[in-house]
Amino acid sequence: MPEENVTIDVSFTSGGETEPSATPDVVPTPEVVPTTEPLGYAYEITEAYYGDDGKLNVELKYNGTEENPTGKLLAAAYDEADSEIMLDAKSYDIKGTTVEGLDYSKPDKGIVKLYIWNGVDTLNPLSKTFEVKDVLRPTELPSATPGPTSEPTVNKATLTQESSGANFLSFLQ
Repeated sequence: MPEENVTIDVSFTSGGETEPSATPDVVPTPEVVPTTEPLGYAYEITEAYYGDDGKLNVELKYNGTEENPTGKLLAAAYDEADSEIMLDAKSYDIKGTTVEGLDYSKPDKGIVKLYIWNGVDTLNPLSKTFEVKDVLRPTELPSATPGPTSEPTVNKATLTQESSGANFLSFLQ
């Protein structure tokens, strides 16, 4: 609705013509200094390897603030000749800092990369990309007590002449 009784003051001058100017006044801005620290991620993949059982094991570090952190670990195999070609991918729910025994087979040829995202629909990264190296590690820790064998074993270095008497020399032969 138009307003009534509006007054507009306009003044005109006659005389010299002036050229229009398009040069704005330049105001310096503070210098931007890049940081050496990368953007913080909620997760860090610290290690990943295939165990002797052929399953993928992943160790994580959680840097976030949630009490019960969750995310999606994505494992993807890429063509070794062209790292842009994805051959296979699977996603796994993660909670905590260790993911063991993932049923993700090591490809015969190719590169396996790991990602942690907040979900497969949103794809917001929660970690840097991690490339699984071609390393096989045992999934069982060594035992201080050896397992049973069918033949008795003797550590000859611990036998002494005093402990076994005259039979010591005949035993070693």
